[in-house]
Amino acid sequence: YRLFLATSNADPERELAAVRALAESRVEGVIVASSRVGELYLPHLEALGVPIVLINQQREAPFIYSVASDSYQGAVLAVSYLMNLGHTRIAYIAGPPMARSNRLRLTGYQKTLAAAGIPPDPAWIVEGNGRPEAGEWGIQRLLEAPLRPTAVFCYNDMTAIGALRAARAAGLRVPEDLSIIGFDDILFAAYTEPPLTTIAQPKYEMGRTAMSMLLRLLQGERVPPHLQLPCRLVERASCGPPPEGSIPVVPHLLAERRLP
Repeated sequence: YRLFLATSNADPERELAAVRALAESRVEGVIVASSRVGELYLPHLEALGVPIVLINQQREAPFIYSVASDSYQGAVLAVSYLMNLGHTRIAYIAGPPMARSNRLRLTGYQKTLAAAGIPPDPAWIVEGNGRPEAGEWGIQRLLEAPLRPTAVFCYNDMTAIGALRAARAAGLRVPEDLSIIGFDDILFAAYTEPPLTTIAQPKYEMGRTAMSMLLRLLQGERVPPHLQLPCRLVERASCGPPPEGSIPVVPHLLAERRLP
């Protein structure tokens, strides 16, 4: 096979132009890694009439397959980690409301707290957009809550970077006064102050699995339409036990939880 690569630097017009170029080149299959595939150019992809494998997206349509990280499992991992440090007042700064990954992470957050007998306070769930400013305004809102959280689970690392900045601006020490955990494990997560504890998505494995799926499809094999790969915890320095005297002990926390 001849490989055709296109990068857009997150420019929607360049992505659409790449799809049109693929159509003109009469490709036999396509792998797409873009958060906007559904809203921007899914009809153009479907019109190609060839197998399409999406990375970290899922769409129910003919010829469309996907491989993604398990956002639900990653959220369970993050919240369980915070609870095992002793936190029970755990907030969530959300991502884009329509993003499937945000819905799964929110559900994982809520169910993990519920399984431990901790009803999440609605004031601890803050809407966001996945960008640093969401972390900044999220921390500002959480500090105004009647009962302040001692830990914050952020939709992604960019949100967490904004949260770290806002916490520092408010005079809070991380993790002594407030623990913050992200999601993604982007390059900059290791270089924040303090270095960010986060949930790593299996980026290499997703790319390799996507290519394997596409090659099998081109050979006429049947493959599952949607695959999920587990995330893992990357422990750095932005999380610690809650401040003394701030949190009641919850005796039945488990190191790992398997939730429905």
